[in-house]
Amino acid sequence: MRRTILVVDDEELNRELLRQMFESDRYNVITAQDGREAMLKLNTYADDIVIVLLDLMMPVVDGHQVLKAMNEEGILDKIPAVMITADTDQRTELSCYELGASAVINKPFVAQIVRKRVINLIENSQNKGRLEDVLRYQSAKLSE
Repeated sequence: MRRTILVVDDEELNRELLRQMFESDRYNVITAQDGREAMLKLNTYADDIVIVLLDLMMPVVDGHQVLKAMNEEGILDKIPAVMITADTDQRTELSCYELGASAVINKPFVAQIVRKRVINLIENSQNKGRLEDVLRYQSAKLSE
């Protein structure tokens, strides 16, 4: 089963670069050009998306706003978000983590590093989900 990655960036070139990095028989990549479109796609494909790669600076709805909405709606409990930004200010990075980002990647990025970091986050998130399922099952068995 192919897992879906949502790439959100207002720059078409960045969306395409990230698509090419991940599109394979293992991953399907869907894209959004701004935060509003990202939220629509998250609500539509929530069960299929395994990670969101989210640009910080975008018109309409920026990455901080999307991250805040994902956190408020409980989406970040199931789907990790990776912020992508050219801003190297540590305060910006800290604000992303405080809003629930799993990682921050600076532009310009190195494809091998981005790929490895994203794949690790996907695997960690899925392992966490499996462990939570096991704990729920064991808890239900104990309460019988």
